[in-house]
Amino acid sequence: MEFPSFLHRSSFQKNPLTTLSSSVIDTQSRLLKITIHIPEAMKKIISLSFAVLLAHSSFGQNATTTPVGAITISLPAGKTSMISVPLLGEPAYSGQITSFSANTTTVNGTTWTAGQFAGTPPYFLRIKSGLHAGRMLRIVSNTTSSLTVNTSDNMGVNVPLTTSGKSVAAGDIIEIITGDTLGSLFGTTAADILPLVAARRLGDADQVATYDPISGKASSYYFNTTNGYWTKSGVLGNQNNTVINPGQGIGILTQPLGGTKNLTFLGTVPDVPPTFKLEPKRVERYGTTFPVDITLGQLSFGPNWVTNSRFGSADQISVWQPGPGKYIAYFKKADNNWYQNGVTAAQNSTVISAGTAINILTYNNISNTGNLTGSQVLYTIPLPYSL
Repeated sequence: MEFPSFLHRSSFQKNPLTTLSSSVIDTQSRLLKITIHIPEAMKKIISLSFAVLLAHSSFGQNATTTPVGAITISLPAGKTSMISVPLLGEPAYSGQITSFSANTTTVNGTTWTAGQFAGTPPYFLRIKSGLHAGRMLRIVSNTTSSLTVNTSDNMGVNVPLTTSGKSVAAGDIIEIITGDTLGSLFGTTAADILPLVAARRLGDADQVATYDPISGKASSYYFNTTNGYWTKSGVLGNQNNTVINPGQGIGILTQPLGGTKNLTFLGTVPDVPPTFKLEPKRVERYGTTFPVDITLGQLSFGPNWVTNSRFGSADQISVWQPGPGKYIAYFKKADNNWYQNGVTAAQNSTVISAGTAINILTYNNISNTGNLTGSQVLYTIPLPYSL
C-alpha cells in the first residue's frame, strides 16, 4: 500500500509503536478513514491540500487507541486568519491519580525518569474525569511517580487542584500529552514550513502571532531565512521552542502572493469536554478545541456565564469571520439565546468553523455562585459529538 505523501515511511519505521492498517479517502463524504497510531513527530502542519477529514462520529480509531484524525485549515492570501489546532498531541501516559496536593499528582506503578516531562518538548497533564475534567496543565517538573503542574492555566491566578468544593480525587483519570512549539507545529527549516513563506525580514514573511492574556499584547513570529530559525519581532534569538498551548488561538498573516494555503494537522480527537479558565474582565483567546463545526447554540459555558439584556454587561465571545477578516461579538440574554450587539434576531445558528479561534471576555464573575476563589472560574463546554 502506498503511504500518503505526508506520511513518510521513515517516520513509521523508526517508531515500533506505530501501526498503519488502512488509509482510505472518501471523496464524497470528505472523510479520512484511518487506523493509525501517530508518532508525535507527525503532529505538525503538513503542506498538502486536503479536505476536512473528520465528521461528528466518523473518526478513525481502533479498540486500543485514542481516536485520531486530520483536519485542514485554509489561509487566504494577504489576510489574517485566526485559528487553533483542534487536535491534541500523542498521549505519553494514561493512568489514575493515587494522591495529590495543590499542584501535584502522584500515581503508582510508573517507570518515569525524573525530569522526563519537563523542558522541551512541553508536556501537559490532561485530566479526563472528576471535577477538573477537561483541564490541560503544563508540567513543570516530575519525579519517578509524581507530576508538578502550573495551575494558572497560563494566566494570572492559580486554581489549585485542591480547591475547596472542586478538588481532584484519588481515582481521577489522567493523561500526559505532548504539547507543541512553533518548531514542532510549523517546522524548523525553511523547507519544513512550506507553504508558509520564510524570509529575511518580518514584512516579507508569513507571520504567526500569539496573544498574552495577562499583558493583553500580541507577539509576532516569522521564520528568518538568514538565521535559520523562528524569530520574534524585536527580539534576538531562536524562538523555535516557543510553546503553543493546547487549544490556544493563534493568528497567521499571509503574504498577498501565492493564493490560498492549505495546512493539514494530524492528532488525537478530544474525547473529554474541554474546560477553560476565564478570569474576570480579561480577554482569553481559545479555539473551541473541537475538530468539527459547531453553532453558537451548541456553545454552553454553564451556570457561571453572565447573561444580560445589555451587551456591555454580559459575558461575550467574539467569533473570527474570515470573509471580512474581523471578530464579531455575541452575548447571551436571559432567554438563553445568543445575540449580536445591535441585531434583534437571535444568532444561535451562527457557525463556528472547526479550527477557528474565538475571543472570550468575562464581564464580572465575582458575584456568581460557584466561583472557585471569587476571582477565577472554570467553564466546561459539552462535546458536540459522541465517540
